[in-house]
Amino acid sequence: MASSNINPVQSARYGILSEVVLLIASSSDLESLLDDLVGKIKWVLEFDRCRLALADDNGAAYELRTLMDLTDSTSDPDERFVHITEGMCGAVIQSNQLRLISDLSAQQMQPMPSHDTPVQALSDGSLLALPLSAYGKVLGALTFESRKVNAYSREDIKIATSIAAHLALAIDRALQVTRLQTANQELTQS
Repeated sequence: MASSNINPVQSARYGILSEVVLLIASSSDLESLLDDLVGKIKWVLEFDRCRLALADDNGAAYELRTLMDLTDSTSDPDERFVHITEGMCGAVIQSNQLRLISDLSAQQMQPMPSHDTPVQALSDGSLLALPLSAYGKVLGALTFESRKVNAYSREDIKIATSIAAHLALAIDRALQVTRLQTANQELTQS
């Protein structure tokens, strides 16, 4: 009898990933989806902070909000608007490319603005930032930050990329529903 090469940990991760995808597909309200989603993601991906950046309609800025923060940081406001040229999220939105910084202490690029500093008060750790793209348009970015250096493996990046792709579709759907509701209200008021 041939032995199976299925890793039980990986199987469990993909099982939870399937739950994440089903949650995204079945949610009708974006805010409740985000609340439920981040808890599920925590089971498949190690992070200390998860942030969501949503680009505005004209692409000049993005709204940055923290979905989960386990870093004891209390200085960040919950939501803020940031110019699209600032921060890691802005760079990811503009380039539509994921960014991985495996060791923040060895990072040689320019310092990030204080509103987008990964894992505040830590000199090392990792940052994974993924674009949220749907139907050829970049809607925002999703970041995962860890206090651990080299926290994200290739497998982690695959899982995070899948989550970001499905979340982007849910965000696009929510934006379309909002636009339709606004158009219907304008029609009824005319």
